Amino acid sequence: PKSTFGNRFSDINTIETPDKTTVVFKLKAPSRYLVSSLAAETALISPPEIENDYKTKAIGPGPYIHEQYLQGEGSTFKKNPDYIDAKNIWFNRYLVKVITDAATRNAALKTNQVDWIDSGALSPADVKSLEGPTVTTYENISASTTNTSWNMKNPKFADYRLRLAMSKAFDRQAYIDQTLQASGKWTGIVPVDFGKMAYTQDEIKANNVFKYDPAEAKKLFEAAGGKAGMTVEYYYNSSGTTDSVQLQLMSKQWETNLGIKTTLKTEDYSIFLPKMYLGAAGPGGGYQEMFTTTYGIPNWHEHLFAPYLKGGNRNGSNFEDAEVTKQLDDLKQTLDDAAAFEKSRKIQTLLWEKHLPMMQRPTPLSYSAYNSKLRNFPMPGNYPPGVEWSYGTWKTK
Repeated sequence: PKSTFGNRFSDINTIETPDKTTVVFKLKAPSRYLVSSLAAETALISPPEIENDYKTKAIGPGPYIHEQYLQGEGSTFKKNPDYIDAKNIWFNRYLVKVITDAATRNAALKTNQVDWIDSGALSPADVKSLEGPTVTTYENISASTTNTSWNMKNPKFADYRLRLAMSKAFDRQAYIDQTLQASGKWTGIVPVDFGKMAYTQDEIKANNVFKYDPAEAKKLFEAAGGKAGMTVEYYYNSSGTTDSVQLQLMSKQWETNLGIKTTLKTEDYSIFLPKMYLGAAGPGGGYQEMFTTTYGIPNWHEHLFAPYLKGGNRNGSNFEDAEVTKQLDDLKQTLDDAAAFEKSRKIQTLLWEKHLPMMQRPTPLSYSAYNSKLRNFPMPGNYPPGVEWSYGTWKTK
């Protein structure tokens, strides 16, 4: 069947296998996209005899081997002696505990019953309560964005001025203060923590698209033919998120500033996900009006290629533009990092100033906490201060 990730590999011309351990890719042009795509989850190589085991067993070549899972209690892992860098894995075994109560979980860390708390579970209040000599906390580097997206095939949203008006009628600082416990960051298309290829928070705050200006928003809205009482249908994911709380604030601001009446809707995550990601290319043809698009992609250029290339695996807005495609294709062929970073910023500006198929919303700050005595333990998916993006991965400075 046709893969939804096909655009990741579109630069390949031919594939040859001269022997059983060698694969040769011959490309149509140089491609920085292909290198990261081959390291992504869609390019994992596994022997066919284990195909049916994926549903019931944890299989992989990582530093630890899964031993046991007990529902409601957690999992145990042991060191993988065959791991490629086994000599630098310093712990023979670790246990993942399930502790659903925040106070119990935090107390366990402070009393040395656990060594590390996953970042997804920590609020700013948790961080403050954990302060002390036995616990180290830090803010994680973020590779995530949350966007409000328009269906670009819907004539209702065809006028750029209408979309810009909705962005400028949205008070992002109030959003941070009221729905993120005053603990969030402004971010652009490429998340700010990627550094040189992204825009800084100060640059984003100064950008016209992000400036809260109800009076200017109303002028743009009316110039685009918008009228008070306009209705909007908006879908979001209710599974494990606070999106409904944030959208209530946004909807109120749109109604107050523009007269837009928003109906919030949700679907089961298994239905929502492919619609959000794939739009017209996915089952059901995607969402007809507006929806939330949230994703964490630990590679900066994927934040441009996936949502803004036709057929991209995050192009739920059905966006397509010849000039943007031309510049993205050029970016794919730019292997020099410094030149690529400059082109990344220019493409983001083009998307904001001419198109705006999605508007970025602030993201919550993410924190990790661990036993201060802990050393040399790989905390999966959590990037601490002191790392920066190098070609293909995050590395310590």
